[in-house]
Amino acid sequence: MAYAQESGLSPRNRGLAILVGSTACVLINLYVMRAWGEYYMMLFPFAGAMAPVGGVLLVTGVSTDELKDQKKPLVARIMLGLMLGGLSVGLLVNHLVR
Repeated sequence: MAYAQESGLSPRNRGLAILVGSTACVLINLYVMRAWGEYYMMLFPFAGAMAPVGGVLLVTGVSTDELKDQKKPLVARIMLGLMLGGLSVGLLVNHLVR
């Protein structure tokens, strides 16, 4: 918890950073697929699970401390549901590119 306060990133900036990281995972995987005909099996599911976290933080601006304190239980449930959906989509993409 102390690290989150020391990082100086607002929840919206943290969400944007997570979205950029998720996009980078997908782009790296697509590049590797195109260049070598292989792919990293966990990058699509990881990006699919993390992108909703970034999106929720970016749109709502709710801090992670507020999510942990159950002040926003609906937001936390929506985020977890979207994460499971994103993970499922990532696994489906793995199956389709195989």
